[in-house]
Amino acid sequence: MAQIIVEGTVTERAKAQARSLEKNYNKPLTDSVFPMQEPDYFVHLWSVSKRPLRTEHALLGVVEVFPLEPGQRYRRVGIPIPDPFPQRVEDVFGTGRDPFDYHRGNAGAKRIAQDVCDPTNPTLDQNIQDYGKMDSYFAVQNGTNFANHGVFWSLNNPPVEEEIIRAEKRRDARMRWTIQQMDRIQNEDPKNATRLMGAAGFDDMDVRIALDHFGEERPYHRKFIPMAACPNCATQVPQTAAFHFLPNGACCVIDWKRTVDSGIKTKDDVPVEKRWWKGPGRPKDTSEET
Repeated sequence: MAQIIVEGTVTERAKAQARSLEKNYNKPLTDSVFPMQEPDYFVHLWSVSKRPLRTEHALLGVVEVFPLEPGQRYRRVGIPIPDPFPQRVEDVFGTGRDPFDYHRGNAGAKRIAQDVCDPTNPTLDQNIQDYGKMDSYFAVQNGTNFANHGVFWSLNNPPVEEEIIRAEKRRDARMRWTIQQMDRIQNEDPKNATRLMGAAGFDDMDVRIALDHFGEERPYHRKFIPMAACPNCATQVPQTAAFHFLPNGACCVIDWKRTVDSGIKTKDDVPVEKRWWKGPGRPKDTSEET
């Protein structure tokens, strides 16, 4: 046990303090006889990241950021953070004190959320770009800056369009930078690519996600698309294809609705038996006749 020595003697007061530290009381209370303060507002964490992320925060514990699912533009991270934020503390000396310390304002929920997004940003401005030049200390931001992956905080639930766009721009800028750095590494020292990627602050997952995001290929990253035989002509086409073109230029339609939605064909082109909409032009349902 950690012990505090006072004039060569371990005091009872010091022992009690040590026991408190060992109990890890840096957690919000849920079972106190003291009424917790009502939050003034909540801060929400959101993400447009396409890769999984994970961090540990002294007040929130483990924070998991899950990648976007197909069709998702953004997703929530964790639960809303209240302001003021309650931190549990033990009444070591039996004074009857409130077992909460409260973090509020610029040191409260906003700062906690900013610590999750980018702990090396000394401000609450999520759009600031040059804070890393303030001091060499901030060079440690590699691996901790989730904001550049698209994690952001907001007072809005759901986030407003402007906030989402800014997060997407930060994410896309980092992806483009990642591709540029990887191109340089491959040109200069491909044998040490893994080590150089780590030193630059990204990994192979970042590279592949970035290339897929922009629809680009490189000699070190090829896209593999599952293929299937077209049910009409048996030509090998991507599994999700709604249509494809034949060598003579004709359009072979697999899914008429998606093909019409794409603008390649119109509703007038759809064979009567393939029409899915109600109203004029739709085939009569003989099962409804009496």
